[in-house]
Amino acid sequence: MQKIVAEAKRERLVNLVAEPDPGPLSRTLLRLRHDLIIIGRAAVVPFPDILAQRLGSMLTSLGANASDFLHGCATALALRRYPPPLDGVETALRAYTSEIATLRDEGLTHGLSIGEAERLFTLGFALEQLRQHFSDLERCVHEAARSLAGKS
Repeated sequence: MQKIVAEAKRERLVNLVAEPDPGPLSRTLLRLRHDLIIIGRAAVVPFPDILAQRLGSMLTSLGANASDFLHGCATALALRRYPPPLDGVETALRAYTSEIATLRDEGLTHGLSIGEAERLFTLGFALEQLRQHFSDLERCVHEAARSLAGKS
């Protein structure tokens, strides 16, 4: 991706028509990659059964919504359209955050080992970063569509 961005910047220098700067999109995709790596590392070892039962369907829903959003953004970029809404991802993240709060209120996180608590905290942090970087991606795709729409 970095090579493509560098090439696109060189092409923009000789092109008289303003093209969207690929830098913000490239940086956002790199941040998203890091988020996904952190999520993968936090989830490599299964959580205890009580957490897995309570969070499993929410994380599955979040994964499906995140996948749909990413595919929608890829399609939007290819077709020079606006990004899909983030509503599904936001709803799934709110449900996850709410369930974590409920688990804490019920005292179910107190019995976790240090490693399990660290992974749960890491997952929560990574999901918050994912939320921010998805918003950044939405903005980048929107800006690309807006700048390209002026040329059509």
